[in-house]
Amino acid sequence: LAHCIGLAWVATTVGELLTELLPAQNLVPDDWLSRGLALLMLMLFSGIQLLGVKAGGASQELLSLAKAVAFLGLAAASFLLPPTFPLNAADLPEAAMPAGPALIFGAVLALQAVITTFDGWASPVYFAEEFSEPGRDLPRSLIGGVVAVLALYLLINAALLHVLPLQSLGAASLPAADAARSLLGATGAGVITLVALVSLLGLINTVVMAAPRILFGLGRDALMPAALAQVNTGGTPVTALLCTATASAGLVLAGSFDHLLGMGAFLYVGLPLGGIAAQLWLRRTQPDLLRPYLSWGYPATPLLVGAVSLAFLIGALLSDTADSLLALALVGVGGLAGELWRISAE
Repeated sequence: LAHCIGLAWVATTVGELLTELLPAQNLVPDDWLSRGLALLMLMLFSGIQLLGVKAGGASQELLSLAKAVAFLGLAAASFLLPPTFPLNAADLPEAAMPAGPALIFGAVLALQAVITTFDGWASPVYFAEEFSEPGRDLPRSLIGGVVAVLALYLLINAALLHVLPLQSLGAASLPAADAARSLLGATGAGVITLVALVSLLGLINTVVMAAPRILFGLGRDALMPAALAQVNTGGTPVTALLCTATASAGLVLAGSFDHLLGMGAFLYVGLPLGGIAAQLWLRRTQPDLLRPYLSWGYPATPLLVGAVSLAFLIGALLSDTADSLLALALVGVGGLAGELWRISAE
């Protein structure tokens, strides 16, 4: 469900960006046109995955390379090109610094975007069975992926700070577009739209690859219908992929970007918190269980991450109550459906 929510809000964003690039038309309202384009993107990348594991992997490598080149190009332009249309901080309205609860709630809402940025760090786990040497490749993928994303986004932020006054960054809804506009004028916004599209298409492909692996594992372990464990000749779990695409399409039609982002961020933090609780419980009840991957600094590290995660969830419940409760409701419905299936299977 968390993956499907994330897939839905990314596809929704792609649909909105593509709508902006299309020539003006009055046949279909922009809202429905963007949703139609979002559904088309889901169908396109689901079709690529249906071709098999090799096609899916090749498309991901190509999109990841294009994404890295695009971001590095933006950073290089920010440092090397002189601002053609510089933004003057004196022309911007004075922003009041929030205090007290308003500051806390603002920080929680800002963290929603940060959390969704890094959430894909655990995606290699879903492909571990398909690695030739998982004991070596899995830690490299997990740690290397986080470090690469961290370095890339720190570089982008440094580039934005180099081009834009800090005050304009605080007021901007899309700082990268403002920076490109400062460097390239009117064409800058179009450049950023293309960079964003490349990045988001790669993310859609990643989630369409990863999410069905979860359903595949549940089906194979008899926790959900066995049909979810069926794969085609290319190695793709077909039924699981269709379920993922269908659920994501339903969320595209039902929710807006802001609501999907709020729901997704809540689940992205809540699910690892459940994993931390399971780790602490298993260490206590099954101390002799084989553990090829050790938790550095245990028990301090999971307790620290768990405390911060719990604080975020409480803050999200207070500042974005409706979306947080809706995320919990979706999990509840999914858990109830799984329990009913288990009872019927017995």
